[in-house]
Amino acid sequence: MVFEDKEENLWDLVNPLEEDLDPDEFYVENFTGDRSANEDESDVDFVMRILEEEDYPVLVVLDAELNQYIESTVRKSDVKDACLELGVPLCVYHRDEGEYSDPENIKESEDHLIKLDPKEGHEQMAESCAILAKGFNEIQEKLKERLADADPEDLLEPPSEFMKDITDVPVSAKANLDKYSWGQSESVAILKEGGDKQDSIRRKSTVLGYWIHNQLLEYPGVLLNPVAAASYLGVNHEVFAEDEEYHEPLEEALYQGPFSGLDNWWWKAEIDGLLNRNTTPEDGSVISGREFLSREGYDIGPVQCLEGHDGAGYYCILTGEPVCEDDSVSPEAWIPAGASISRISEGEYMKLSGWD
Repeated sequence: MVFEDKEENLWDLVNPLEEDLDPDEFYVENFTGDRSANEDESDVDFVMRILEEEDYPVLVVLDAELNQYIESTVRKSDVKDACLELGVPLCVYHRDEGEYSDPENIKESEDHLIKLDPKEGHEQMAESCAILAKGFNEIQEKLKERLADADPEDLLEPPSEFMKDITDVPVSAKANLDKYSWGQSESVAILKEGGDKQDSIRRKSTVLGYWIHNQLLEYPGVLLNPVAAASYLGVNHEVFAEDEEYHEPLEEALYQGPFSGLDNWWWKAEIDGLLNRNTTPEDGSVISGREFLSREGYDIGPVQCLEGHDGAGYYCILTGEPVCEDDSVSPEAWIPAGASISRISEGEYMKLSGWD
């Protein structure tokens, strides 16, 4: 369901979104602002009623700058609160960075929503929305299968227990999965008093989807995006990220779970396995990622830290560039415990801390 108050923007988004979705599985409903809350009803309750009438959409897409509806006074906060109360997945795009310009606000805001980048253009946003909708739907269907004959209390198990039902998880990765942040106030309210099992499954699938997107995929550690993978392998990140032929030797480590269509990610544990299996007794120690690619017939230069010297191994979550351990920090308040490859460059950290 799409909340967009400008008609031109609405159809620029909805038309490609409908093309990206299978009409036999999904349909797109638009809230055009031609309805308003009843006299005894708040705007939040009104939005909740709309979402319930639509049988709880698999995804809500929200323009954060709702200010041109004529009859309706529904605004961003009303849609956010309604989705949070009902456990319906929400993604938001905001043309003005506003509250999202500060990294701490980004982290807090994304606990219970997914941020879209409008600078990508409507077609790319539509593609992202379609991938998100399919991902949340996949999670919900897998949970329904898992919990068909289970008690609702089983929904409170840690995320690793559910991930193995949703996608192939390397055995050695499971322990680190549960180190990622889990247990925000919204997340623990999965079992609502008086709610039935289907209600609880919907809430759990939303929380789990946010956790996958905003924790696992956002903070490299268990999973590595192209730049983080290049840094970990010790190879030039620009070449590796832009030319997918260098990804071929890592195919068996590729993540293929929910939202994988948004980018490429690889299981760090599987990369470690590849390096170990391709190390010979003559090597003396585990070969580097660059050596592994070389033996597979792929010549690529070394990685450079964002400070300009060879060698990195980590990923700066603020700049999206490789960084080395000596030139970076890992503040616990910003980085989940399981995100072992995620750090913040000292220069960026000093700026944010007011030391520069």
